[in-house]
Order: sequence, then C-alpha cells, then structure tokens
Amino acid sequence: MKRGNRDSHSNTNSIYCKDEYSSSDETLVYRRSENNDSSDVSSLLTENSEVTLANCTRLFRQPISKFSAIKEFVLASSFLSNGVYVFPSMYAAQQHTKKRSSEDRTQSLDDLPLLQTSTSMLSIFKKNSPFMTIHSFVGRNQKETFCKVYFKILSKNLTCYILAFNLHQQDVQIVVLLNNGTSPCVDLEYEGTRLRVNGVTGTTSTFGNGLIRMFLLKDNVESLSDDLRVEGVMNDLCESIKNIKIQMSETNDLYNSLKRGDRSVSRRTLSESNYLVNLPLASFVDAGDEKIKGSNLFKNGTIRVFSQPIDPRNDVTSLVITSILLVLREQEIRKNKGNNKPSFIATDN
Repeated sequence: MKRGNRDSHSNTNSIYCKDEYSSSDETLVYRRSENNDSSDVSSLLTENSEVTLANCTRLFRQPISKFSAIKEFVLASSFLSNGVYVFPSMYAAQQHTKKRSSEDRTQSLDDLPLLQTSTSMLSIFKKNSPFMTIHSFVGRNQKETFCKVYFKILSKNLTCYILAFNLHQQDVQIVVLLNNGTSPCVDLEYEGTRLRVNGVTGTTSTFGNGLIRMFLLKDNVESLSDDLRVEGVMNDLCESIKNIKIQMSETNDLYNSLKRGDRSVSRRTLSESNYLVNLPLASFVDAGDEKIKGSNLFKNGTIRVFSQPIDPRNDVTSLVITSILLVLREQEIRKNKGNNKPSFIATDN
C-alpha cells in the first residue's frame, strides 16, 4: 500500500445534494442539501456546477463517473438475536417476514437480506477465532460466508480488525481497519482509495456512538494505512488467520506518534480539512430498536453508501463498505453493553 501508487485527488469543499441519479457522461459534484443535514445525503452528477472533483478521476479503481447513486440499507434484527440482517430496503424487510410466515414459501432474492452478521461469545476461548462472521444470501435458506473478521493488538495505542473477504477471486481479499487509540478514528485503504472513519469512540472509551461516517482522504494527508504491508495468503476462509501478518511502516510518522503517545500529532488527523469532501462516502445511523410495522423485526439503523446504480447484490464495493461499517457498529454496540473491547484477541502478528 505505497503512497506513490495512490490516485491523486483534488481539494474541494463541496458536498452532497438530494438528487439520486443522473447521467454518467456528466461531472461528479457534491452540493449542500437544502436542510443542511449531514446525515441525510445523496449524490448528483451535473455539468453546470461550479465545484467538481475533476482531478479525482477514479474511485476504488473505477471511473468516478460511475458512482451516481446512494444506496440506503436497513439494519434489522429479531428479538434476542446476536446479529443483524442488512436489507436492501424497508420494503424488503417487511416482505421477508411476510413471506416466511405465510403459506407462500416462494421467496425471491428481492425479499432476502443482503448480509447477516453473527458473533459467538464461545470464541473467547479459542485463539485466532473470528470476532464476527458475515454471510451473504444466494437463495432461500442458502447462505455463504462473505467475510470473517479478526481483532488484533498491533502496538501501544494501535489495534486493528482484519477483514477476510470471499469475493470469488483466486485468493481471499484482506482489508485492514487500523484503530487509532489516541484520537478516535479508523484508517484503511481499499482498492487504491484511502478512507478515514470517524464516530468511533476509541479503545479507551466506555460508551459507544450511534453515528459512524466514512470519508475520502486528501492525497497529501498522512494515514496509518500508508505503506502498510499484509504478508501471507489465505486461499479460502476456512484457513487460519495466523498465516496473515500485518507489518506497519516504521517511516509512518502517524504510526510513530501513536507509539510515543504523542496526542498532538494524532489530534490533527481528525481535522475536517483532511477530507476530500465534507460529507461522508458512507455512514451508519443508529435507530435503537424501532419495531418494523407488520414484521417481527426491529430496525436497528441505516447504512447509506455512495455507489454505482447497479443491483446491490452485485455491487461488491458497497457490500465491502457495508461490512466495514457493520464491524465498527459492533465495536460501539459492545461498549454500550459494557464490553469495552473484544476479549478474543491475538497479540502476535
């Protein structure tokens, strides 16, 4: 993950507006929504805006002109469940319950969840066991493992989540979330795009947060993910995570400041001026336990992702981004339950 290999981005203060789709031959821009609510955002492509991302030509190795939609996913759970479902819409959540409880046992993919998380406290007794497993739905009562998540302590003031994705490629794809222990944020790089997540409360906080947002970083802003090396290969998700080694760069000033406990350097990482745009690429908003009308499910929150206007089941990037937010949501939920951080960890690389 070398800094020199990243796509360059331009500096802009523009942000999202309310429209959702437009033609792909125009220029991607963001505008402030009329109600100025940063949690209610969407994207617009327009030729006439004064503010553009002209130099930001690629996002996740794709032409940025392809990203012209906001997908809004509903998180829902049943009573006393230890995980959540991710539905493509509220309508899908309602239909899912109706179809399961009715005599009509036929259920299309449109009524099925996109993802489902599961956690097991029994894994506390087993080293290198997953912090979370995320399943995807391929048919009625048919699931496959989409992602396994592991937690590790890397050094003083630095922990990480290792997300191992089954994307039906030759090898498992690894994404590393780096938890800044002195200034609550998470750095990562996915498909050549550097991201920073704020709203997480850090490893020293007792209480969690219900608003988590993911931003694009400017090219000249240092990230914990700069020059990060992931050594080792997983051929499939059945293999142990012990073969994967995370190597931080000793020339990374931000990483070195964490080891020294220098909070002044780390605090500057939270400045909004570090973001390419001032509203999030993706966000999670907690909804508590809101009963879904006509369903035995409870709405737990909403995830919004800036994405391509394609079927969400085929939108791998959106599913990966959603999985990242699910992991960080679980971290915050466990704090609210009095469990400050995952107990089932491995400290060796």
